[in-house]
Amino acid sequence: MKRLISVIVTIALAASMSACGMFKGTTQKYMEAFNKTQSADSMQAQTKYNISMDLSKAPEEVKEGLEKYKEVTVNTDQWIDNKNRKSETRSFVKAGEMMLDSKIYALDDKVYLKSFFTGDKYMDLTSGAKQNNASIDMKNQEKFYNDLLAVWKDAVQNEVLVTEGNSIENTPDGDIKVTILTLELNDEKSKNILKKITELYARNDEMIAMAAEGGAKIYKEYGFEGDGSQVVREYLKKLPETLEKNKDKFAIEKLKLTAKIDKDSHIIDETLEGTFAFKVKGEIRANFNMHTTRWNIDSGKVKVNIPEIKKEDIIETKDMNFNNSEMFKMFKDKFKK
Repeated sequence: MKRLISVIVTIALAASMSACGMFKGTTQKYMEAFNKTQSADSMQAQTKYNISMDLSKAPEEVKEGLEKYKEVTVNTDQWIDNKNRKSETRSFVKAGEMMLDSKIYALDDKVYLKSFFTGDKYMDLTSGAKQNNASIDMKNQEKFYNDLLAVWKDAVQNEVLVTEGNSIENTPDGDIKVTILTLELNDEKSKNILKKITELYARNDEMIAMAAEGGAKIYKEYGFEGDGSQVVREYLKKLPETLEKNKDKFAIEKLKLTAKIDKDSHIIDETLEGTFAFKVKGEIRANFNMHTTRWNIDSGKVKVNIPEIKKEDIIETKDMNFNNSEMFKMFKDKFKK
């Protein structure tokens, strides 16, 4: 069970990371479109992410733990104004009965998070902002993001496009003629991507420190035995090793990217699809689909609404009351087990 969970966590981590940039392409046409889209002064974007699991052949203990959460959806809306150095990101997560939302505001060098665990307050994610014994340096995280993109680029730079064609796409900007590029990776290459991503994460001391701090607080509030900080830290550090030990217990049967490029060489639509099979005392099949749509690119029409955030509106993790969090109320008994 622990091995299965480790593999699923690794897959989920990789899938969520891909939301940051998707694959860079294998042709000059795609590369030029990717770079131009990433450097746009402004845009709006919406990403819809869905993961569903087939538990019909899974062992009973796995069904019991995952049945309520076999369908997970994440919707993210973004307003980006790079020219004025501000952005707003709103996300909504639904997994069974659990529903969570969050908002991230960025203005100049300031970054703030408002979520289910901060209540009416905000967490300061600005470079160097202290959160108990941990802090996040956004410059380091930008390097981490660029390292992730480098992994994708290295993985697909020598691949051959499966298809290339033209179509008419219905978008928020109206009907647009687009060029469609499709790319697929096999099981071996997909697993190599996962391996490199987990290695990057295992070396990111800031992310691990933040996660470990949260783990320590959970252990303390719910009376778990042991050092929660150390448990989380060791688990994340061992992700690459865990993946390597269990790589024969799962298969990536499908990993396919479809990108649509408009006449101005902007990627206005991307879909990443994947199918995974986990074989541990039975079988679990998981499908995920991540679809991103972009519009108002360099139109000058994007309006980012950032609230006024004062010093008294900031909360640190040490002041958060996890007992009042809907997520922890829901999972309290499961955590103890």
